[in-house]
This record gives sequence, C-alpha cells and structure tokens, in this order.
Amino acid sequence: MRRTLLDTNIFGLIAADAQRKAMEEKAKESKTIFYASSITRKELRAVRKGRIREYNLRMDLLRLFDRLIGSRVLFVTQAITSLSDGYYKALTGLGGTTPKYKLENDLLIFATASIHYLDVLVSDDKNTMLSPPALRAYQLVNEIKGIPFPNIQSYERFKKGCYPRCAL
Repeated sequence: MRRTLLDTNIFGLIAADAQRKAMEEKAKESKTIFYASSITRKELRAVRKGRIREYNLRMDLLRLFDRLIGSRVLFVTQAITSLSDGYYKALTGLGGTTPKYKLENDLLIFATASIHYLDVLVSDDKNTMLSPPALRAYQLVNEIKGIPFPNIQSYERFKKGCYPRCAL
C-alpha cells in the first residue's frame, strides 16, 4: 500500500478535469492512502469565491479534500518547520532569490512528506516546488539529516495510470 501526500494544486486539477468523476474513482480505488498537510486545507479555504461548471469552487475543493483525505490531515510540527527552514537556507545558498513567504507553503508541504516518509503527488509546475534548485535543496538537506527523499509523481502520470512509476 502506497502512502502519498497530495499537493494543494492536485485538488484544483481534479476539480477542473473533464474526466473528474473517473479521476475521483481512480483515486479511491488505487492502492494508495492519500494524506494532505493542514497547510493544504488552509490554502483551499482561502480560494476566492467563484464557480467551476455548476459548482461553487471553494466548497467543491473542500468537499473533494474531505472525500479523498478524510481525517488523514498532517499538522505542521516543529520538526517540519525546522526542515522547511533548512530547505530555504539551502535554496538561498544555491542562489535562489524567491522570498520565503512565496515558497513557505511548498517547503512545508515537502517537509511534511519527508518527515512522514510519504510520496508526493504534484502538478507539473517547475517554477516553485519542483524547480531544479528547490529539488537540489530538498535532496541536500534530506541527505544531511538522513531522511529518505520522497518519490515525486505528477498528476499527469497518475491520470495515465502510471502511478507509482512508469517509463517517460
């Protein structure tokens, strides 16, 4: 049984997916237990009011969260905050210039996955969480602390049925 932390963007991708119902069923039927960070729920609650198809977007995202995650919400601890801070220090040491407030939630989500030995299911956004410097920072800090590097999977691969792994 795989244990996977869902990044916040995954909920929006599923909600906007033309094959949404099939994706929800695929997620429920997969041999994966899905988790989310308390940060993710907070980000979903902050989504501005709007509509997607016939649904109130914010409420729809929160219902989707509840269906996929239930009570498997992982709260930010001192260990997670400390690891996240280490990621940011490493990132700035590697030449990263993005202000911490813009990266903080991504760093906390990745630290949560690392601390709890979870895989991470993410969007293909290479500008923040998956930028090469960020990945290198995660790798360096996890190596130093003796924490295994999480398996990172994209929504597109999950959607194609290649989760947990498939050839490129």
